[in-house]
Amino acid sequence: MANKQVFYSTISNNEIEELCLEFYYEFVYKSKKREIYPNPPKIVFLEDIEFFHDAVRIIDNRVCINNTYEGYHNITTSYLKKIPHKKCIIANSIPLTILLERINTNLTFGGKANLFELKVDLECLSKNQKKFWNWYQKSLKVFAMHYFYKTNTCFIIKLPDILEFQDNYTKMSYRMGDVERFFLGSIEVPKWLYVTPAEELNPQDYLLIQNADVKAEFVKKIGINKLVEFGTVIDSYENYPDNEMWAKSEYKIIDMSNLKIPKVVTNRAQILEFHNYAPYIYMKNQTTGVYHLEGIHPRCRTLYDAIKMRYNGLNIKDFEIKDIK
Repeated sequence: MANKQVFYSTISNNEIEELCLEFYYEFVYKSKKREIYPNPPKIVFLEDIEFFHDAVRIIDNRVCINNTYEGYHNITTSYLKKIPHKKCIIANSIPLTILLERINTNLTFGGKANLFELKVDLECLSKNQKKFWNWYQKSLKVFAMHYFYKTNTCFIIKLPDILEFQDNYTKMSYRMGDVERFFLGSIEVPKWLYVTPAEELNPQDYLLIQNADVKAEFVKKIGINKLVEFGTVIDSYENYPDNEMWAKSEYKIIDMSNLKIPKVVTNRAQILEFHNYAPYIYMKNQTTGVYHLEGIHPRCRTLYDAIKMRYNGLNIKDFEIKDIK
């Protein structure tokens, strides 16, 4: 049975706004930073994690004071450095690593995107440190809190309404409002590919996919052996009974043109022509036992042609491929 871990958002927008204003009035306005940040920030909620990159792409616009980038991030970092702690651990590092690939964490001043969760001795904290620590722990209910100096704005990404991980964090899906996204590894895939069991996938479904990365995830999920059933064998190790090495690798040339492999594509990704012959060499890795399917030149009609081409003219009929990754 596939393992599953589900997270839910547990904080409202009003609570998050109060959290941002608490940070400003308690740790910004009461400090020497008051001159730099004289007014409380505007608060903007982003509708999806995917929007974060475009919304806060501010690297070239950050204000530089005393040769350092100013931001609420600096204040948080200053507090965390001074708080005595027994050890530092990563908070939910496995699932968050996948999500963090999708956002820009520069100048994040609160939320799980900081990744830091310190195990502290509360008795050792000063009154002001304890106040900050209580705020920081509450901020972990949010995914990312990012301050933009130029417009005095806090961008907020809540944790998704539902965030689900399966199969040792190799599958991830989340819902934020009406937005749903599905990922195999770090690649976003359509819902049908995510939810359909591998044994129920039809090789012809490959034709529904345009993105190369998604195509690769489809192949991984359905498995090469099922995919090649859609092709036509052009040459096989079985035609060379005296070649023991080729038999061990189970070499075959398979024409996969039934999958409509694009031949001519415009700059706008419009397909004008498909290959009427799309040969691939099918082989078993001698080291790992994993099967591979690799495209070869359309001139290849025999295994001799394919192996000679692949190894830049090497013409040794007993050559054995062992190290394909």
